[in-house]
Amino acid sequence: GAGSGIEVISGTGNDPLKVREFIQSYQIPEQSFTAKRAKFRNLLDQLKKETESDSLSYETVDSLNYMAIHYLLDLLQDSKSIAGGIRHPMLHSIISPDKRLRLYAWDEHIAPGQQSHINVFQYRTDDNRLIAAFQGTGRTHDETDFLTGRIESLHPLFRNGDSVRLYLLCYTGS
Repeated sequence: GAGSGIEVISGTGNDPLKVREFIQSYQIPEQSFTAKRAKFRNLLDQLKKETESDSLSYETVDSLNYMAIHYLLDLLQDSKSIAGGIRHPMLHSIISPDKRLRLYAWDEHIAPGQQSHINVFQYRTDDNRLIAAFQGTGRTHDETDFLTGRIESLHPLFRNGDSVRLYLLCYTGS
């Protein structure tokens, strides 16, 4: 099973890119929104515990982060995520003033003393579908610093009737 980062790693030979590939195709066994949300929170709890330990393992932290992303992307495509909310002490969330765009973020704790954030977005389309996206998908080395900053606010940059909705995201960080 892939219940924790450690189990994921042992099944993929500690190669972080192979681990991420495995996680992307991992079938989430939990069926209900509540069970998936509990598992997501548990993954963040494990991540917090791992980062507080004396021997921080990059591979374990990376796999816990990517498994948490996998669960969150699944949760954010469910309409229960709007009313039910997804909260955790490590999780930072922002909602745009028009309530169509939401951001969920946490510090990935990838290196001691270095702040780097996981940013996952949820967007409601005009036909009320929920789209979820992880900001780091397909990122290149040049984009890494920008993409892992902490997003402080979201601002709509459009008028009613515009065919395209644009948002300004304000970051802090390197």
